[in-house]
Amino acid sequence: MSQLNVDTIKKADGTGNLSVPAETGTVVTTASPSLGRRNLIINGAMQVDQRGQTFTNADNDAGGAFLADRFSLQFQDGASSTRVDTANVAVTDHPEGFRNACKVVCSTADDESDDTNVYCSLVARSLEKQDIAHLEWGTSGAKQVTMSFWVKSGVTGTYILTAQHGNGSNEVKYHKAYTIDSADTWEKKTITIDGAGTGLNWDTASDNTAGFGFNWWLACTDDRIDTTLDAWFEDTVNTQGARSATGQVNFFLTQDAEFLLTGVQLEVGDTATPFEHRSFGEELAACQRYYEHSYSYGTAPGASTTIGMVRPSGSSMSDSSMFYPVTFKVAKRSAPTMGSYMIDGTSGSWYYTRNGQSTSSTVNWNYTGTQSSNANFGVGSAWVVVTAYGHWTADAEL
Repeated sequence: MSQLNVDTIKKADGTGNLSVPAETGTVVTTASPSLGRRNLIINGAMQVDQRGQTFTNADNDAGGAFLADRFSLQFQDGASSTRVDTANVAVTDHPEGFRNACKVVCSTADDESDDTNVYCSLVARSLEKQDIAHLEWGTSGAKQVTMSFWVKSGVTGTYILTAQHGNGSNEVKYHKAYTIDSADTWEKKTITIDGAGTGLNWDTASDNTAGFGFNWWLACTDDRIDTTLDAWFEDTVNTQGARSATGQVNFFLTQDAEFLLTGVQLEVGDTATPFEHRSFGEELAACQRYYEHSYSYGTAPGASTTIGMVRPSGSSMSDSSMFYPVTFKVAKRSAPTMGSYMIDGTSGSWYYTRNGQSTSSTVNWNYTGTQSSNANFGVGSAWVVVTAYGHWTADAEL
């Protein structure tokens, strides 16, 4: 029988060594982390897109413009004429097995050099404090993290990735520069971020409120530029939450330039491991903690459609109203903000039919909790049989 004697086996992915201690003969790995769920980012492969929204010629702050679940556009054009188009798209020249990416297109170029209050970034929405408590940020035991992602841009040069805790005044931020080397070419970037230690205005609570999120900056005018890079700092006098840092390119100088992002992974330690691909069902459920709607998957809120509509039916109450309970598929992060739409897309109301005639009524949401809400709408008369039609949205985003 042959025998192989080794002290160390190098892992193929370069994340660490496999060693065989003489006293046990057990193979152990020095890679960290090596087992279990590693990626703190939800939907990093952009595979879940419940809303199915696209935005054409967006020209103002679009903080609610979701390109994929948990990823949105933050855009303010100030006095400029810049416009952007956005979408979550299928990737034909996909890197490392990814099939989807968030895309921003410069639909109208503008120099912006004389403008103020202009900025644009792709945002990974905040992680909950309780989901990052193990990082021990805000304490002397703060751990390093590593962010890796795939990016393709039509504009080369220096870009800024920002980790940010807080909003408006009393922000804690970390800016890190990375470089797009080749235009319109997928490139993998790896950025290690020091743990946010003591001496910062860091909220160490472990709850369901905002911990920190990330901004991939595309442009930012001089009035919104920070000068600190590669270090956490507390910005107690800044009231402009949207700020990039020194060196940021102006993506909007180039007409029709595209910026695509996918494969986003955040993990503990100073080493990027291979992307943790999770099933669509698992990612969808994780996303539904923050947002859910009655529409068919991928249908934008406010679309004109009967598919997926709710259809409460019954007798009205003595106060000429009806109630309809909505139970969520996934418990929400917090009591969500509820929205209502008629089947023609009109916001705020539902259709209802009474005595053979149809009209509409404003929907009020009562008793909303993390697992359900209750729609209340007037129907004109007491003790009549009514059938209603409409859609709903439940938003608990950070």
